[in-house]
Amino acid sequence: MNSAVTDKTNMSCINILNSSNYNVSLANLSNCSVTNMLQCGVKLSQEDWEDILDYRWMVIGILSSIVSTLGLIGNILSLIILSRRSKSSIFHHLLSCLCAADILFLISNLLALPFHFGIRNTIINFFFPFFESCCHFAYSASIFFIVAVTIDRWQAVCFPYWYQEKSHLQNNKALRLIIPVIIFALIFNTAKFISISPFGPKLQKIPQYRKFILFFQAFHPLTTTGLA
Repeated sequence: MNSAVTDKTNMSCINILNSSNYNVSLANLSNCSVTNMLQCGVKLSQEDWEDILDYRWMVIGILSSIVSTLGLIGNILSLIILSRRSKSSIFHHLLSCLCAADILFLISNLLALPFHFGIRNTIINFFFPFFESCCHFAYSASIFFIVAVTIDRWQAVCFPYWYQEKSHLQNNKALRLIIPVIIFALIFNTAKFISISPFGPKLQKIPQYRKFILFFQAFHPLTTTGLA
């Protein structure tokens, strides 16, 4: 009985910590102690929880807004410059796709910021899962496009004659790199799409599903992108 109560308390605390709502009651946060969640340490005071919320506000809210805005401007300028260069180059195609993926990620992140700022209404609650899904998809696609650019440059340097002989098929070759990136980015984030969807909370109550998500995250994004 005590074990069941402890598990329920732990899940409640974890849900509060994972919540993006900055209007979470500090009274609720103060009731969740590190001892309850991790069975170690001391109970955090209300001032500690206030510092945590302020830190999340500054990092996820203010800092993220500034960085996203600057990144969006930089990628748009890069895309304009690349569009004026030779469109027959695979390298330029891949760089343009990389900029497009970064722009999608940054726009989705900016559109999701009202939710992280604690603003709630029917429209924001409806579109937030789509914005969050686009963030994860674009983030993975951006990483994979960097890998594709690396492969293209490796081929151009290590096999220059073969690379030049295939120049007349450059458009098709670019598609052979772009399409797999999009497909893999969609496949690897399918589990994330499901968890963000309205079906996510229901599925998280199933122990087998939670184990699958845990092991899957060890593969993506930890292995595929290098970040958890």
